[in-house]
Amino acid sequence: RQELRYQGIIISDDLDMKALADRYDPERIPTLALQAGCDMILYCNDFDRPEITLDSIHKSLAEGQLQTSALQQSLDRVTNLKKEYLQNPDPE
Repeated sequence: RQELRYQGIIISDDLDMKALADRYDPERIPTLALQAGCDMILYCNDFDRPEITLDSIHKSLAEGQLQTSALQQSLDRVTNLKKEYLQNPDPE
């Protein structure tokens, strides 16, 4: 994001893909994606992943691997995009 000076929204591909799961601890994948600059992360098939992912993100925040300010910047980018393009955005 910084190197390319890209200010837009970055959305991951499905983080349950085999290519990722074979190389990384599944509980680390969401943190790695957010550290890499993703604003939104996708899980497309496993309905248990959102809860596991949120627990992982909370743990990463507590351990200092993720910063609240970085997550707030992502939320702000998503909210601003919604306000710009949606007639009645729900910013939360």
